[in-house]
Amino acid sequence: MAEFPFQSCDRELVESVYGQFSPGAGVCIDSRSVCPGAIFFGIPGQRVDGASFAAEALAAGAALAVVGHASTGLPSDPRIVRTPDPALLLQALAAHHRGQLSIPVLAVTGSNGKTTTRSLIQAALATRYLVGGTSGNHNNELGLPLSILNAPRDAQLLVLEMGASKPGDIALLCALARPTHGLITNVGEAHLEGFGSLEGVAAAKGELFAHLAASGGTGFVNADDPLVAPQAERVHLGCSASPYSQGMYQAAASQGDDGQLGAQLAWAGQSYSLRTQLVGGYNLANLVAALHVALHFNIEAQRAVEAFASYQPVGHRSRLIAGARGNRIIADCYNANPSSMRLAVDNLLALAGDAPKLLILGAMNELGEDSPRAHGELLDSLRGLENARMIYIGEQWNAARRPGFWFHTTEHARAFIANELPSDSWILVKGSRAYGLEALVELLTGGE
Repeated sequence: MAEFPFQSCDRELVESVYGQFSPGAGVCIDSRSVCPGAIFFGIPGQRVDGASFAAEALAAGAALAVVGHASTGLPSDPRIVRTPDPALLLQALAAHHRGQLSIPVLAVTGSNGKTTTRSLIQAALATRYLVGGTSGNHNNELGLPLSILNAPRDAQLLVLEMGASKPGDIALLCALARPTHGLITNVGEAHLEGFGSLEGVAAAKGELFAHLAASGGTGFVNADDPLVAPQAERVHLGCSASPYSQGMYQAAASQGDDGQLGAQLAWAGQSYSLRTQLVGGYNLANLVAALHVALHFNIEAQRAVEAFASYQPVGHRSRLIAGARGNRIIADCYNANPSSMRLAVDNLLALAGDAPKLLILGAMNELGEDSPRAHGELLDSLRGLENARMIYIGEQWNAARRPGFWFHTTEHARAFIANELPSDSWILVKGSRAYGLEALVELLTGGE
């Protein structure tokens, strides 16, 4: 009996579609990104059936368009492949392709810092290997198959990011990617609505170590996180564990006058200093994790450190941006949970000192019944901040009786901020992705 639904896909159909697969052209689920020879998957969504773009994808040069049996209004075309569930066929195709690869596959998961850590690892490994894997935020049950199938034809390593919002998500992604190596950055209060508790988060992330223990893989274990190491012990990772800590690399963080993170690291009797383009002392843990992995794959420490110094943050994650009117903006608005929010606020306070401060905080989603407590505790921690103004966005804050300004939506906050732009201030923009806070970053940096 199949453990996961994709494993029940018709094998003949999988092999038939794979016969049309070209690693150079890849696959896509967005008809606007079709390149000649690609396979387009029309995934049914809540509002739009991707199959409605099948004809457009074929006209753009797609070799096949995979759609659901129930999709209607499509032309009669032998290049249109029907299946009960296009998403499952996409997963089955990725798993089949993974079976053809005999290269190391590293999976990176964790509550916070997984995108930055994954990107730092990719940067270091790319100094020696042709590296494929996750780009952008392709880390779920649709994005991960795309990352596997769209990897370079001659990739020597894959580095895949794995996200999760409920138990079983990581186990599914491991079944698809079959990682040979794995890293859990940390365990924090993320997606509590799906996991139920901090212990539930730890157990779900630990599904990665469980896969590695069963398959004989190597797990990189963050010994500084009290909830990560027990997951390795729980599944008896044993000699397949490769523990690391900040002390092991004599790691220390510093902040320059420009706010960028500096780091001192040591290994094998050599000391290394670097200035990164990251912001926040919490990124020191990500640097240490990336260095540990790089050394495991025989990257010289000096080359890894140089790669870290050159790495530019992607999207609005831990970015320090020069804004209009002499403001300095910390844009960290891709996602938020209680753990990452506290770290971001503490970092702003450390950098700003006595300077004026503006905290623009979007609510933290997917916390379930813990949401009132988590938002209330953060609000309480902000009481009494000197020379600071607060703007809260989202109903979860329930901030009506708290100092600051409270808005239901980002658009409402934008209209207010446009007329109240500060000067010579440190500004933190942080919140869950659903609020689209990057629009406020654009406003603060001089955009329309």
